[in-house]
Amino acid sequence: MDERLIDIESRIAFLEVAIDALSESFVEHQKAMIKMAGEVSRMSTLIRELNLSPVELEPPPPHY
Repeated sequence: MDERLIDIESRIAFLEVAIDALSESFVEHQKAMIKMAGEVSRMSTLIRELNLSPVELEPPPPHY
């Protein structure tokens, strides 16, 4: 019985560490997403200010 309890406690400790690591990773990804959303917003504003559509930013294919 004691061995089984020690095994369960060990598994719980491992899961707690894994949850903490996943939580930290999630927070970092959220920060990155917020930063990227801001960058996309700034680029969209710049494109609107330049009065260019995204298609006009690329040269036409050679067969045109």
